[in-house]
Amino acid sequence: MSTAQVIDFRTDIDTAGLDRLVAAMSGAGRQNAMGNVAKEMGMITRLHLGAIAARRHATATRLNATPSGHLKQGESASVVKDAATEDAATVEISIPGIRRAFRPLTIRPRDKQFLTIPLNAIAYNRSVGDLRREGVPIFRLGKTKILATKGPDNKPLPLYALATQAMVPQDRELLPSDEEYAETASGAFVAAINTMRGQA
Repeated sequence: MSTAQVIDFRTDIDTAGLDRLVAAMSGAGRQNAMGNVAKEMGMITRLHLGAIAARRHATATRLNATPSGHLKQGESASVVKDAATEDAATVEISIPGIRRAFRPLTIRPRDKQFLTIPLNAIAYNRSVGDLRREGVPIFRLGKTKILATKGPDNKPLPLYALATQAMVPQDRELLPSDEEYAETASGAFVAAINTMRGQA
């Protein structure tokens, strides 16, 4: 899943003494300015994701499992991509579930009857298919909505809860705040204008 933050700046500069700046701010010049905005927004997004990655492991901690590392991947430019046109700066983030930074999510199964929610460290960040390919026998516990395997004592060891949907609450702290994005974008745009002014 991915999402994008777009900030659109419109400029109308008609001061007579800044004719050359106005010319520079059209076409490629304007896109260069928006490119500077996109670059800075992408950078603060990657820094933010890297900073929170070390402390956002509630489920892994509860299950005593190894963290998935999804947020840590956000430090990479291949996961958080910035782009620009003449009218907009865009940051695209390819991290599962990142949309919940903006709103709660309802997750439903796509090709199967149930979602599998991990109950054990063995199952965390791994699918039923992953475990079966490793030779782990998995079975349903009677008429319950629990998938299990045999534990060390040969007793059933619950692995997954089966659910038709799951609600994930909004978590705005997954990304920089709107104010941080706006301040960064404004500063980057002004810096680009000042550079053009010096070159005009």
